Amino acid sequence: MMSSDNDWLDPDPARAEEKYHELRRALIEYFARRRCRDAEDLADEVFSRVVEQIKKGTRIEKEDPRRFAYGVAKNVYREYVRKDIRGEKILQEISFSSTIPVPNNPDACIKECLESLDPNEREMLERWFLDQDDDQMEKDMGISRNSVRIRIHRIKKRLEACYDNCKRQ
Repeated sequence: MMSSDNDWLDPDPARAEEKYHELRRALIEYFARRRCRDAEDLADEVFSRVVEQIKKGTRIEKEDPRRFAYGVAKNVYREYVRKDIRGEKILQEISFSSTIPVPNNPDACIKECLESLDPNEREMLERWFLDQDDDQMEKDMGISRNSVRIRIHRIKKRLEACYDNCKRQ
């Protein structure tokens, strides 16, 4: 990136470049933890969008430019999930309700396992998959934040066991 594009990180060009590399590494890790295939490209997209926002006149607080970048990263991740073929398939499977048994077909196994969930569990999983905030889920579902996390963990474990069992058949 050009030094003028990094001014939002620090007015000193050398420190801005250092902060850029640190933040880029952190963003790559952010996307990699979410199992994004193109973590580096997504991190670069975050920087492109931040610079675009700055050129449009958006003011970024000097105290915490990382927070702004992570806000952009969250939106980039949501778009990635929506565009990702696997993400689209899983979201379609979550909301699809008919069973089509096809032995040894991974898509059929996913469908079968997702259909074994009750509607509330499917909704919770879909919201988690779309990276919805735990606090919002807590408010909407009337359960504690910790309960949301525990339920998601249990749902994922059940789906994993179901999928492994289905593949073996």
